[in-house]
Amino acid sequence: SLCAVISTPGESCGANSIVNEQGEALEEVLTETDLVWLNDGRPTRISDRQGDTDSVLDLALVSPDLNALCRWDVLGHHGSHHLPCAILVKKSAKMRTQNRASAFHYDRHQPNVISQLRLKVHCSPIKTRTSFQQPPWWTPEVAQAWAEKRMATKAWEKARKSQNLSEERGRALTERKNSLAIYFKQIARE
Repeated sequence: SLCAVISTPGESCGANSIVNEQGEALEEVLTETDLVWLNDGRPTRISDRQGDTDSVLDLALVSPDLNALCRWDVLGHHGSHHLPCAILVKKSAKMRTQNRASAFHYDRHQPNVISQLRLKVHCSPIKTRTSFQQPPWWTPEVAQAWAEKRMATKAWEKARKSQNLSEERGRALTERKNSLAIYFKQIARE
């Protein structure tokens, strides 16, 4: 089992130099209940008053059997004096597989009414798409031109995404910029 406790721990937790009675009581409870804290002593609360020390307020407690599977970490500063904490629990390699329910199949050969209806629906002819008749102006030449247009569009889209096109565009822009610079230098000299 895993739980989080907010308290002021004793000196054995690592960050507080001031020991109070609540922290000592918490340490006794941890010893009696055989719980382990995951904290490594890094502070989870930054002091906001001069002279106070940073403290470990957020404790992560875990049972000993889960201790090897858990990792505790203090995340970065996000604008508050409390630092967020993360507890990662490693999953075991064995994952329970879920059995899928087998599909129920109706018997279509029974003499009841529902089975007869299902049999009729099952044996009905499959609906097919009606054929589309091309308009009279659609000739083989138009069909060929249409296919070539589609192929050219696909080639254009492929070339537009290629790296070579962007490199050539960059080169063309550089050449244009250089020619404009030369032109302005000539104007400035005159």
